[in-house]
This record gives sequence, structure tokens and C-alpha cells, in this order.
Amino acid sequence: MSHLVIHAGQHKTGTTSVQHRLARNRATLARHGVIYPPTPGTAGHHVMAGTGSGLPQICFEAGGRDELWQSLLDRHANSDDVVLLSSEDFSIGLRDGSDERTSLGGFVKKFDRVTVVLVLRQPFEYIQSTFIMKSAAARALTCAGFFKGAFSPTSSIFFGPELLSELTRTLPGAELVCASYEPLAAQPDGVLDFVLSATETELSSKDLPEGKQDWRNRSGLPLPTYMAHCIADSPHFVDDALINFAQEALEAHYGQFSGTTCYTRAELANYAPALQKWRDELRAELGPDTLVAPFKMPDYEDFLHREDLTPGAWVEVCRVLNRVRQLQ
Repeated sequence: MSHLVIHAGQHKTGTTSVQHRLARNRATLARHGVIYPPTPGTAGHHVMAGTGSGLPQICFEAGGRDELWQSLLDRHANSDDVVLLSSEDFSIGLRDGSDERTSLGGFVKKFDRVTVVLVLRQPFEYIQSTFIMKSAAARALTCAGFFKGAFSPTSSIFFGPELLSELTRTLPGAELVCASYEPLAAQPDGVLDFVLSATETELSSKDLPEGKQDWRNRSGLPLPTYMAHCIADSPHFVDDALINFAQEALEAHYGQFSGTTCYTRAELANYAPALQKWRDELRAELGPDTLVAPFKMPDYEDFLHREDLTPGAWVEVCRVLNRVRQLQ
């Protein structure tokens, strides 16, 4: 009986690290009957999720999404293999259009059994982490605008009841296995072990050694990244050094503080009721035994918030940058 396991994210739950670890240990997985198919140019299966925009051209050397799926089906759909795919875009790319959704469902249903694995973060932390990732790479981005769009009921970023419905319509009959990110992240390789458990083999993270160059796509410090984004003169990735200079400026201006957040206190208060409602609805849909935790407000009480950035803080950043230039 063929078994397809789709690790569908979500973003910012250690997915990039998991994908590189799986790709690095592809031969070991195969010896245990788990196939992690290679895709050109990337460790994850983003092209097969149908959301290849932004990927380098090398990712399409083996053809488009349909060709990759057909090749996979020819090799494994009538076997006893467990095929493991991993891409965050399986959980956020479902609004790209009915044709994309229908064709994806047509490919997936050729397997005898389908399991979808989802790891979900608490909403406020997830959206902030996503903003930090995007602000380090996109020039035309504002906190307020991003948060307003991300916390919309029809958002393709926030995984709530709407995207759950899209997922179940796209992959009817698939078994959905969900868990919260926070307790998994507290364990060494917790997310990887959770994904491997869905293959129903004896594999664990201990069988898959980590390489020195394995990629870890960790988010930067919230307010320093935001400040670096605001003053950067490049439309591309914000340099880590600039983020560190912003952190130095905050420490010089404010002294000791527990942490930072890109949210204002008003945004936290305004968005919390809707997030609580959506998380409750999602948990109800997933059933009483779900491993997805209830909504929890982040403990940002002693943090610097976005509205705490006074003109003096920005002046301090300029002082730090000027001092660095003089030393160069």
C-alpha cells in the first residue's frame, strides 16, 4: 500500500532545517522504505506544491510541477513505499486558483493513503516571525499594513479555519496530523521527530545526522530587524551587521530590557479576540484529541514595543553607524 506523507509547514516552524536534514540523509531514509524525492535547486518540494514563484530557474530543470508529480507517481504510486514531501507552501498555496487545487488533489489521490503533517505556532509569534523574515528581504513593507493583512480571515499566511477548509477540500480523505510548535521546539529535533513519526517507521532524528552546513532559517531580533529594514538602502536582504548595530543602539538608549516586539500594545489588544476565536474554531474542527494548543497571549509586558521607539532611539542608531564608519 503506497503512503504519501506531506509535511505542509507551517512557515517558521523549523521547516527549512527539517528539509535540509531530510535531503542530506536521503539514502538512509530510502533504506528504511521512506522516499524523499530530490528536486533541483532546493531541499524542499515547493515546486510540487504549485507555488514556484520566486524560486531560481534551476528549480525547474526537471520540468514543472505536473512533470515532477507524474514522475513520482510512475515510480511509487503502485509500490509499498512511503513517499515524504516537505514544503510550507502546501499549507499556504491553496488559494492560487481552483485549477491548481483540483490538479494537486488529482495527483495526491493516486496514493492509497495520504497523511498531512502540520506544525502550528501561536498566532502572534508566528506572524511577527513571518514579518521579520519578509522585512529583511522586502523594501516596501510596513508593520501596520502587514499585520492588518496577515490577521484577515481570508489571509493566506495565517493558518486558521479558512485554510483548513481549503486543505480538506484539496486533499479529501487525507489524514491530518497537527501539533503545536512550542512543545516540539523545546525538545532536541522535536519537529523532525514529529514529521518522521507520520511515516510509521522506526526512524528517528538520531538516524539522520546533521551536517555542518545544514541551513537554519532563524528569524532575527524583532525591533532591531524592523529598524534595520527602515534605514537600509538596499531593496534586498538586510545585512546582519545592520541589525546588530540597531540592537546596540537600543541597548545604549534604553539600557537593559527583556526583549523587543514589532507589535504596538494597541495591535496586540485589537487582534487578540479574533485570534482567540479562530484558534478555538480550528481546534474544534481538528477534534478533541488535537495536539494544537489553545490560543495564548505572548508575554511581552516588559518588552520594548514599536511605539516605544522615540526619536532619540533613531538618533542613537545614527550615532552607532557613524562611529562604525569612522573606525573603518
